[in-house]
Amino acid sequence: MIYSAAWKPPLLDSARQAENYDERFGVQREINLSGGEISILKTLGLSGASTPGTILKQRIGDMETAEFLDELNGLIMLGYVLASKMHIGSMEDLERSFFRVNASYSRDLRDAVAPARKREDHSRRRRRRSSGAE
Repeated sequence: MIYSAAWKPPLLDSARQAENYDERFGVQREINLSGGEISILKTLGLSGASTPGTILKQRIGDMETAEFLDELNGLIMLGYVLASKMHIGSMEDLERSFFRVNASYSRDLRDAVAPARKREDHSRRRRRRSSGAE
């Protein structure tokens, strides 16, 4: 793709996306999550399996309803979580929806949820043991 001087980066949905956007490469940088977002992602699991809203509601614990819905809608708007409904306005909407983590972000989200376990940038190759007698 050839870029002209008139090329502009795509519009970003939120301030957080704009903050993490790297104009040089047209990609997002490291993902920064709040504590509420991390707890929702841990509850959903990062495998990409679908979770019914009723199960999510049971597992979320003692998080305030308004805070929970706000954090969940933020994750949906950023594209990190995929849902059967685009906007979850109430707990009734939550119960009638299904959620899963977007597979294209799962590795980056796994690093953001557990920053101490970040992958190394370079990959190491294992040496094969020779099967012959020496």
